[in-house]
Amino acid sequence: MSEMMAANFMDHRIQVQDGLHIFAREWGEDVKTVPIICLPGLTRNHRDFTRLAHLFSQGPQPRRVICIDLRGRGNSDRDPEPSHYNIFTEMADVMAVMDFLQISRADFIGTSRGGLIMHIMAGTHAERIRRVVLNDIGPVLEKQGLLQIRDYLNRADGPQSWEECPGYLQAVHGHAFPHLPLSEWQDMAMALYRDEHGKPVADYDPAIAAQIANMDFSQPLPDLWAQYQALAQFPLLIVRGENSALLSEECCQQMISRSPLAHCIIALAQGHAPLLHVQPVFQSVQHFLNADL
Repeated sequence: MSEMMAANFMDHRIQVQDGLHIFAREWGEDVKTVPIICLPGLTRNHRDFTRLAHLFSQGPQPRRVICIDLRGRGNSDRDPEPSHYNIFTEMADVMAVMDFLQISRADFIGTSRGGLIMHIMAGTHAERIRRVVLNDIGPVLEKQGLLQIRDYLNRADGPQSWEECPGYLQAVHGHAFPHLPLSEWQDMAMALYRDEHGKPVADYDPAIAAQIANMDFSQPLPDLWAQYQALAQFPLLIVRGENSALLSEECCQQMISRSPLAHCIIALAQGHAPLLHVQPVFQSVQHFLNADL
């Protein structure tokens, strides 16, 4: 991620209502257009959006981009109470970040968990939303996709050195991302792990993974169609990974049928969750978010 070292960004640690500090990295702070707020997946963090933020903030139509670490992930504080790892508390944290940065309204990119937060936010803080990109997420989560996430997060093995990380990630996820070059696996390793005494360690609170490990998959999974109705009032770009097991084609079709402002693109040769900085996906995301500015 050589761009990150040369790019102009500012880091924030923002205290929220219960005293925890939430980390946010802000790119293009002097840009006056509507900001883009990036919300990562279940155990992911702001580093997933580094290339995307660089492209948007340094592009021909520069955008201010804020990438947030949800509590318990990345550089945000771990929560001593695991029950607070829920989309309602995490949405409140996003509101606190927006208030601190004096952002009244924004475009949002919600990857997986981040997209679920957007479903809730649309019903409670609609005035703060302009446009939304839902990255491989919708109101229906496929059981097979959740099982894959559970099994990956609870693997007993893991890379023992930084040199092993790219190969390990490719071995685990390569079936869903068959054409990614080595540089992308290297960047993924830097995004997923933090360094502890020279060794890579997954950069999230293990209590978050324990939640999905303890889910009862013998019971029907709840859906968010009621919440999607609030989200459907906004322009939506749904990005579905061609090889995704979490977001089905059927769900995408239903989302589009329920919203005249929604459309879907397929991230070819990608699984869950697609890398949005990869072309031609980025071009579609950029065109969508830069519309009507």
